[in-house]
Order: sequence, then C-alpha cells, then structure tokens
Amino acid sequence: MSRKEDKAFFDKIKESMKEAYGEKPVDYHGLDSWRVYHYQRQYLRLAKGCFKVDCRPEWDTDYILDELLIRGYFVLTDTELGVIPLRGEPYGNNVWRRPSDVICANHIIGNIERKIGVDCEVIYLNGSGDRTGVMDIINLFAMRTALCDSAWDVNMANSKTTHVFGASDKKEAASLRAMVDAIQQGNPAVFMKSSTLQGVTSEMYSGKAKENFVADLITAEKRALKAEFLTLFGVNNANTDKRERLLNAEVQSNNEELMADTEWWCYNLDKYCTRANNMFGGDDSISISMPYREISVTITDEGVDNRQEDKHDDK
Repeated sequence: MSRKEDKAFFDKIKESMKEAYGEKPVDYHGLDSWRVYHYQRQYLRLAKGCFKVDCRPEWDTDYILDELLIRGYFVLTDTELGVIPLRGEPYGNNVWRRPSDVICANHIIGNIERKIGVDCEVIYLNGSGDRTGVMDIINLFAMRTALCDSAWDVNMANSKTTHVFGASDKKEAASLRAMVDAIQQGNPAVFMKSSTLQGVTSEMYSGKAKENFVADLITAEKRALKAEFLTLFGVNNANTDKRERLLNAEVQSNNEELMADTEWWCYNLDKYCTRANNMFGGDDSISISMPYREISVTITDEGVDNRQEDKHDDK
C-alpha cells in the first residue's frame, strides 16, 4: 500500500477502536473536553451538596464524599493512625457472592488487608453488588449540558449575520460596503451620489436572525437539565419555572419520584454506617444523610407555598 493508503487504513482502525471503547461519535466537535470537564466539576459539587457527612472532626469529609460519589465506597478500619476512612479494593466471595475482604494501599501507612465485618467495614452507596458511584450520572448531564453550550454558541454566532448583499462587480460591492459602514456608525442618514446607485442590480438576503434565534430555549433546557439532575439527588424543584402561585400539591408533585430515586442510597448509607459505628465506638463515628429529601414544604394557612409566590403579581 502507498503511504496515503496506509494512513487511511490506520485511521479506520483508530476510529474502530474509539467506537469499541465508547468514544463515539468520533467526529463530534460540539463536546469540547474543557466544557465537559467544567460541568463534571459543577455537577459533582451539586451532588456533594446533597449529602451531609457527620463524622469525627479529624476525618476529611471531602475525601469521604469523593470516595463515596466517584468510586462508590470507602473503607473504615483501625490503623496505626487510629480508625480512619481509606480507599480500598474489595475482593473475595462470601456466601452471597459479595466481597469478603479488602486491601488498602496507602502511601503513608502502606498496604493493609482486612476482613469485612470482622476488622473493617465498607460503606457502599449503591450496594455491595454494584460498587459504583454517581459519575455515570454526572458524566451524562455534563455532556448534555456541554452540548447545550455548543448549540448556544453556534446559534449566537449565526445571529450576528442578518443581511447578505449580492453585487454585480467589485465597484458595486464597495459602494454597498460603504453604505453599510455608514449605517453601522450610527449616521441618521446616508448620502451617496445618485450616479453611484444608477444601474445597481444588487440583491439582499436576510439571515432571519429572529426566526432562527433559539438561544433562550437552549438556556431554558440547561435549567431543565439542572432541575432533572437535582431531582435524582432528592431536591424538590418541581415547577420552579412557573411565576404564578402554586398549590401545595403542585410543588410536591415529584415527591414520590425523588424519594424513590434516593431511597436505595439512603438505605445503604444508613445500613453500612450503622455497622461501622457498632464496630468502632458507637453512634458518633459516622453518619451520611441526604437532608434535602427530608425537607417538607412550608405551607401557609391559605395552602400556598410562599417560596413560589411572585412578589410582583398583580393583586
């Protein structure tokens, strides 16, 4: 094969490998890596804000949430530094085909091996069978939001060009350019020699910027994505885009949904934190909760949620 054929051949292999390993579509330029990274960090902050960690003051709560949300679990065990949370790797099989042991490789205390339920506990978010965090959710919403940003940029760029003039020759084009420049400079009137305009056969094409402008809809979609994400993490934000007064039933219309989305996480956190507390010093060692799912909506005597009331509504 020629060098050109070689390059085409290896490019096809490269595309096939990207597709096989989940990097599809390979020619999608809208999802700039920095945009996705920006929204990954934003959504991770939002997710962290939906969890409350109560633990011993010497423990690093940010480390705990990183391990729990990104990796899906962390280990609590006694070490030469005392009882501390650590990154570990569960392995082995018990009677339920769940991990029976764990190994922690730490740059300070070295490698330690523990038996789950005997001298350590693993606190899981999605359960001992699904040892994953929430990065699949975060990545999905980060890519969707980055796509909205890309569409917004394209739409705003397209909105800049509203008129295109067609001229018969360079002289006519120069005359039209001078006229547009004068208008853009804010002149109340444009004066040209009548002979200059004689015989002009130019055509004007309108870009219809207003008809093609959808940036406001894209911005609304970004808000909707954020609301959907928060619902998955137990934050009641139903109907937040409405300006009129809302009845209690409307505001709480997705309560069951947000409870169902977060129930399994809360069950696991309560279960495994209780086990850890029983093993290491009582109820004050660690607890992890999702407080927003427990917040009830405050209702006035008239049955109206004051938080959704527009102060500027006509009486």
